[in-house]
Amino acid sequence: MYAIDLIYQDITGGSLNNLLLHPNYPSLPNTSQSVNLLSIIYKDQKNNIGSLMQGYLNVPVSGTYQFNITGNSRARMFLV
Repeated sequence: MYAIDLIYQDITGGSLNNLLLHPNYPSLPNTSQSVNLLSIIYKDQKNNIGSLMQGYLNVPVSGTYQFNITGNSRARMFLV
């Protein structure tokens, strides 16, 4: 699995829509980091941060899978 977390700073408001309207989203994040899991653990609670995680997940067999997404304010998950 490969995943990258794209981080956007200075996002005002408490809605996911504020991230979507940010002028640098999605092409110019302030910083990014490679991650080994589709999970992010922030050591410090920070305000005005938005994050976009992109990755590839290859499952070994076909079947039924369940996914969970958790966010401190609002979060969305898209599977393509």
